[in-house]
Amino acid sequence: MCAMAVSGNSQGSGAPFRDGKGRFSLVVPNGWVASPLGDAVQVRSGNALASVTVSDGRQDADRLLLSLGGQIAGQWSYFEEMEHGVASLGGQKAAFGVFGGRNPQGVQSMLRIVTTSTDRYSFALIMSAPAFEYIAKKPGFDAIESGFSTGSDAPPMAA
Repeated sequence: MCAMAVSGNSQGSGAPFRDGKGRFSLVVPNGWVASPLGDAVQVRSGNALASVTVSDGRQDADRLLLSLGGQIAGQWSYFEEMEHGVASLGGQKAAFGVFGGRNPQGVQSMLRIVTTSTDRYSFALIMSAPAFEYIAKKPGFDAIESGFSTGSDAPPMAA
């Protein structure tokens, strides 16, 4: 098992989740549930979903963002970029994009992708929710994004 599932039902702002290989950690907001998925983790609350994928090697954050956006554009309809810029993720310079369109289930949705790299790994944080739920789920997405740490900066799991 690559990662450990942690329920986001603890008191405070959320529960810690640490990748089983020590590559990253994040905060699972209260009411959200984390589930390992191969070399990734999914954090879910209702129809809102955040996932972290990890790949070996350093990639340019903007190129990774554009590649992922292109892959998703092939699966969604009416897919359009609404915002694109520079951010920080886990203390690393990152690229982000905000997109809208109809997901593969035909639901009008919003999507935020944030990508970054360390010397050893590249990370993509992909957050999506139906458009009518996105604003309500944004505090959870923000907590996941701001609570993300890479590698040795990742705090140990709470006992």
